[in-house]
Amino acid sequence: MISKSIRNIGKNDMRLIRRELILITLLLFVVYIAVVLKFLLPWANSYLADKGFLPNATIPHALSYYYPIIVAFFLLYMGGMLAGAVSGFLALSEKDDGTAVAMLVTPVSPRKFNTYRIVITTIISFVIIMFQFYIVGILVLPFWQMVLIAIGGSLFGPIIMLFLAGFADGKLQGMGYGKFLSLGGLFVLLSWFVKEPLQYLFGIFPPYWISKAYWLALDGHSSWLIALVVGIVLQFVMIKLLMRKFEKTLYHY
Repeated sequence: MISKSIRNIGKNDMRLIRRELILITLLLFVVYIAVVLKFLLPWANSYLADKGFLPNATIPHALSYYYPIIVAFFLLYMGGMLAGAVSGFLALSEKDDGTAVAMLVTPVSPRKFNTYRIVITTIISFVIIMFQFYIVGILVLPFWQMVLIAIGGSLFGPIIMLFLAGFADGKLQGMGYGKFLSLGGLFVLLSWFVKEPLQYLFGIFPPYWISKAYWLALDGHSSWLIALVVGIVLQFVMIKLLMRKFEKTLYHY
């Protein structure tokens, strides 16, 4: 009975995706980012060097020096966020049309419903991150490391989804929250320019640790696994807290 209900939820998700143009646009944006970065970064690096813009007297590094932070932001951070935004808007659509509340009287409990959403969002996030890395083809780690880093990055998707579902009252408000959450990437961007140990202050924002693990792995430091585990644990804590918030929201409705 439960598996049948889950299949029905999946069918409803596909119907909502086909109906909501914004969700399709977000998914297409994933491909757009990967293709643009693949061709733009090498071209911009050569162009800026040829024109004498980078490096220069003030900035001693070529654009390629900043590839790690660019890749971490657009592929690890934004990859998880885009998947979370899609799932979050699906959840808000179900909240708007009463589907989420109706789930309370079905064999699928809110917790199982949340678990389904989290698993699906994590899988989609993982696929997006791996897809983008191998399309862009810049600073790609060995496959086994890439899988572990992508797993860590994929957990940001459920965080975004649960935040939107738990705090936004509708899709319009969700779009506003989405813009706000995108600013969280500034923590990742700024952290790269801060030297350790002050850099670890950015660790209050869990996705930082996944980017940190990626940068350490690129440099060949064995401590990348420690940073990855810290990031995964902190994100699991956030997911747990946001699950409780979303369940309370459902019962309130």
